[in-house]
Amino acid sequence: MKLVIAVVQDEDVSKLIDELTTKEFRVTKLASTGGFLKSGNTTLFIGVEENKVSNVLEIIENICTTREITTVMPSLPMTQDTYVPYPYHIKIGGATIFILDVERYEKVWWWKSMKYQIMRGGRFMKLVIAVVQDEDAPKLIETLMKKGYGVTKLASTGGFLKSGNTTLFTGVNKEKLDDVIKIIEEVCKSRKQVTSAPLPASWASGVYMPYPVDVQVGGATIFVVNIDRFEKI
Repeated sequence: MKLVIAVVQDEDVSKLIDELTTKEFRVTKLASTGGFLKSGNTTLFIGVEENKVSNVLEIIENICTTREITTVMPSLPMTQDTYVPYPYHIKIGGATIFILDVERYEKVWWWKSMKYQIMRGGRFMKLVIAVVQDEDAPKLIETLMKKGYGVTKLASTGGFLKSGNTTLFTGVNKEKLDDVIKIIEEVCKSRKQVTSAPLPASWASGVYMPYPVDVQVGGATIFVVNIDRFEKI
């Protein structure tokens, strides 16, 4: 199991998510900024089987192409004289991709917990990445903090409804990992929701009649990765 973290330009993200979802890859979206222009970009988390990583990379490469834009040099702090900005060309777009080993993967539903686990020795610190529904996040954060676990919260979207969810980062010692997973399973319950089927990305013309569908929401998607080095500054 691999966790693909892709940082892409905002203008590419909608098409990329649609294409990944159509190919049945689950995506979690996080808003972010960065780069020379500090322009908006988006970070995507994609959990995928190792033999399908190349398929995900091919989709990203096909959609997230680089392009050249003209901009002006940002103004610099100056004590005197007039600063005249000048235009220049820079390349934007493309994608920055990280691929991480997932030691443990869990999808928590009300009737079962699907688990994918690889045991690796020699690492004592774990990073738990949990994607949960917005309505479950406050109670989960409160419960984890009461038990003495530090939590970092990131707003994100993803899933069939592209609805709001929350991504939590929790660093824990190896022996406390099962306790954190148990807390998440107890707090994050899944439920059914009726919605209208979204317009297919390939729809070209004509009248589209949406129809109601039952989808499972809630629960949690959990990735556990090794931490090579941890520092609290």
